[in-house]
Amino acid sequence: MLRQTTITLFMIIALITLCWASGFAGSLEPLNPPGSTMKTLDQVQPWTDIQTLAGDANATYIINKSGAYYLTSNIVGENGKNGINVMASGVSINLNGFSLIGVSGSLTGIYFEEDTRDGSVNNGMVRNWGQNGIDASNLTAVRVTDIISDGNGAYGIKLGSDGLASKCLVRENSEWGIAGQNNCLILDCVARDNGFGGFRLFSGGIIKDCVAEANTSVGISMHYEGSVKNCLVSFNGTGIILEKSGNDVRNNSCISNYTNGILLKDKRNRVDSNMVATRSSGTGIKVEESSGSNILLRNTVVLDGSAVAYDIPPGSGATYGPIVDVTGTGDISAVSNANHPWANFVH
Repeated sequence: MLRQTTITLFMIIALITLCWASGFAGSLEPLNPPGSTMKTLDQVQPWTDIQTLAGDANATYIINKSGAYYLTSNIVGENGKNGINVMASGVSINLNGFSLIGVSGSLTGIYFEEDTRDGSVNNGMVRNWGQNGIDASNLTAVRVTDIISDGNGAYGIKLGSDGLASKCLVRENSEWGIAGQNNCLILDCVARDNGFGGFRLFSGGIIKDCVAEANTSVGISMHYEGSVKNCLVSFNGTGIILEKSGNDVRNNSCISNYTNGILLKDKRNRVDSNMVATRSSGTGIKVEESSGSNILLRNTVVLDGSAVAYDIPPGSGATYGPIVDVTGTGDISAVSNANHPWANFVH
């Protein structure tokens, strides 16, 4: 009797549930066919393939609209042309791991026209162009990152004002590796075997954590109000040249440069806490005659052969901490002035 009552109760509940569903549930059939939920490629990655663009008599490809652009394969240059001419502001170029390869008689790999601003180039190689690898000297606020610029006929990378070059390798370019105008940053870059110099900035910039090696004339050149910090500068003609005034040079290692480790040519510069190891001739730190009010503190020059440690003419106007020779002394604590807080050492 109990079992029959239980079965009857379950049947009543099932009947009530079915009636409720029939009265309140809507149709399961969709009113319209389901639409696509997939995004287009342009929506996912709104970039333009540079190799779909037209060129002209001056360039293989022309970018004349703001936006993001990329490569899908290598670009080979043409005689008498730039590889890519950028004629608009707000252009970002991702080389996507590919190369722009110049040929005999080619011009510049990537050239930014006058009065452009806010651009970037990253992630690839630019090599063997007849003039410059990347010329952004007309571009205000440019960022060049993760670029190899190799074997070009003039400069590896040229920056305009407010430019940034980061994690770039510039080598075997005929003139400078990287050169910038006002208020530029060059960070974590390597300049090697360039025909004239490694890095050059004009005014108000910073070169930091870089390597300049085996550049023919100059490793690093600063003009006005710049800073050079934590760089390794070796086997160049002169390691660091301060062409003009107001520069701060600290914590660099200038090793085996052929002429001078650090050369001061003008006034109001501070050279502090650098290590210079000379070759068998030349000068560790040199201040030119009548250059003016420079200050030299806490530097160390390690001599080889007949090299000169510090060349500071009496008429130069320089101010410096005591120059203390600690060669062969072992414990230097007993050497006169060795504990002076501003001492410059010779070893």
